Amino acid sequence: MRKVKWFTLIELLLVIAIMGILTTILMPALAKVRSTTVTAVCKSQQRQLAILMEIYSSSNEDYFPPAAYNGVTWDDHIVDYLSQTEKNENPLPDTVSAAANDSVFQCPADHILRTNYIKRSYSLNSGVSDWGQTDESQLKGIGSEAGVSNRHSAFSHPSELIMLGERYHGANHRGGQGCASMGNANAHLGNSVHHITLFYNFTFVDGHVEFLNKNIAYRKQNK
Repeated sequence: MRKVKWFTLIELLLVIAIMGILTTILMPALAKVRSTTVTAVCKSQQRQLAILMEIYSSSNEDYFPPAAYNGVTWDDHIVDYLSQTEKNENPLPDTVSAAANDSVFQCPADHILRTNYIKRSYSLNSGVSDWGQTDESQLKGIGSEAGVSNRHSAFSHPSELIMLGERYHGANHRGGQGCASMGNANAHLGNSVHHITLFYNFTFVDGHVEFLNKNIAYRKQNK
């Protein structure tokens, strides 16, 4: 009868120790890969939104949408330019805007719970402090929460001015006028939720997306 050879206790402990070491080495690398993937998805979504904003501007006498006005927010204005396929795949009832649950408005890094509301992860740049601006000629950003907005042609350096950015906040949800604009990125972006410490994606008027520290981003909010 063939004798079965079992692992000794020392051998078993050695295997467990090696597995623990490998896990310690691999986990940070895997976390970094996941973070990079999430950031890339977010960038891709912001590029899509930039295209929608450009289409809106071209169809509305060169004007971008305002951040908000009378309960209508910037995403409501551009949702009609989403493809019919995206709308058809939206699981919400027809009575609810397709903007409410379309993934293009939701960054996968945004895990803040919106109780009874539908997540929106991005906000429009109204300038560092112009979210309540009612005078278009004084507006330093894209659009305010008071219903005014700038023309695309008003920006002489579109590659240097932020158009959209991430704003992870419980009040940033479908129909939420209070976070429709970014406000001061340096002050309003929370330190607890980000891709990498204090870094977020920002879309510029010319359509390119940059991964910036919030302390730098706010310097690119005023035209």
